Amino acid sequence: MKYRFMPWLNCTSITFQVIGKVRNKELIVLIDGSSTYNLIVQFVVTKFGLQMVRGKTIQVTVGNKAIIECTRCCMRLSLSIQRFIVRTDFYVLIVAICQTVLRVQWLKTLSPIQTDYKELSMTFT
Repeated sequence: MKYRFMPWLNCTSITFQVIGKVRNKELIVLIDGSSTYNLIVQFVVTKFGLQMVRGKTIQVTVGNKAIIECTRCCMRLSLSIQRFIVRTDFYVLIVAICQTVLRVQWLKTLSPIQTDYKELSMTFT
């Protein structure tokens, strides 16, 4: 199966920006190979009516090197990226540049994967 990311894709060697859906509503998803946690911004949680639970407290270092504590989590949230469904936990950030950050570890479940940065595509079976 081959997934082609959006034509306006922004990518570096470890990051993809794609459009995903939660509860049939679109949001921007950053697939980040350097991220330790899956994150979703509080605004999206509220806007989409997602349920949060109190989780363990984690500290997230954001782009400007500030450290933000997260204490809430959306458990087993279903996020669709094209035809693929990701079901995983997302920690809730109070503020963020991107609506959702998905750490790249979930891609391990799709191995083998071939990423073509020139064609801006990812292929897996």
